Amino acid sequence: MVIGIDASRANQEKRTGTEWYSFYILQELKKIIPSEHQVILYTKEKLKADLAELPKNWKVKILNWPPKFLWTQFRLSWHLLWHKIDLLYIPAHTIPFVHPKKIALVVHDVGFHRQDKLYNDQTIGYQAPLAKKIINFLVRFATLGKYSAREQDYHQFSMKQAAKHATKIITPSHFSKKEILDIYSLDANNITVIPNGFCQRAHKIEKTATAESLFKKYKIASPFLLFIGRIEYKKNIPKLIEAFHLLKTKYHFPGFLVLAGSPGYGFEAIQEKITKYNLKEQVLIPGWVNEQDLAQMIKTATVFVFPSLYEGFGIPVLEAMEEKIPVACSAIPALLETAQNAALFFDPNSAINMAETINILINQKEVREKLIKLGQEQIKKFSWHNSALTTWNLLKNL
Repeated sequence: MVIGIDASRANQEKRTGTEWYSFYILQELKKIIPSEHQVILYTKEKLKADLAELPKNWKVKILNWPPKFLWTQFRLSWHLLWHKIDLLYIPAHTIPFVHPKKIALVVHDVGFHRQDKLYNDQTIGYQAPLAKKIINFLVRFATLGKYSAREQDYHQFSMKQAAKHATKIITPSHFSKKEILDIYSLDANNITVIPNGFCQRAHKIEKTATAESLFKKYKIASPFLLFIGRIEYKKNIPKLIEAFHLLKTKYHFPGFLVLAGSPGYGFEAIQEKITKYNLKEQVLIPGWVNEQDLAQMIKTATVFVFPSLYEGFGIPVLEAMEEKIPVACSAIPALLETAQNAALFFDPNSAINMAETINILINQKEVREKLIKLGQEQIKKFSWHNSALTTWNLLKNL
């Protein structure tokens, strides 16, 4: 069997959630897929060093595409038109116009449909006026006028493609499966729940790395609360800033809040809220953080906070548990499913409840120790190897 895999997301230099998912699934599939099957990785550019080592039955096909945007729909489609494969596996993106009959697509969540106001709706690709018009024309032409080049339209188009063409949809939680079934007319048997794994980052900390060196590099001091993810509306960062303000003024928390991630939709408003509460010196935003530093950052945090308004799974929650850091997170379905009784939950719409919950984990040693112990048990249910093995069993039987 010839298996094609869209590796474009796994090959990103600064990976975040779905990109890390793609990377780790591919790394594990390299160990699992038998040698009698040929695997082709499709990517926009040369594979990054940590992804480039391939088994003998694997190869990479670099599909150059100078415009950068719409690579899947145009460049990958063009290649698949002339080079047939038996199966296409897409860990984190969308289905190309031209594709084989057998397709397995991972849908991480459908937040763009349920919480559309939390998502940017600008035109994809270049933002120059002429470029935007050209992109919009190409998208409307390719979709027979049904969709524009706006991000919301692109998400909706991608899911309509999935509903119509995917042989199997993989999703990481029972909550996400239910959401997909509620929104789209699909057969439940065509959607398979395969939970994500998580990165065991402890071994990635360099032997010479210390908490002191990390603090100096990022100008952090202990104690600090840690959030990992894109700094945006969807992750509920404005409400987290309000809760942190309460922690400082009502509960007299002496430490910092570290937001480790790249700016996302709503970042400017978040900065304004930080200024409003006079927290510029206490809220630290180091940007995207590499794996080694992130591992040390998690390890030295006082509490890990994940205040998202919508998630499909919640990988960072497990990463914090693995490092024996107590977790406070939103009482939303996906996080309740992933963390279960190993986290302390709060109402994501209440800064007061959020602050109260975090304060418990800061000050109540018994609760911290109980959650850390429960977290060590909870993480045993998840691994990238198991995720990849279940994925392979699905792929080979399509």
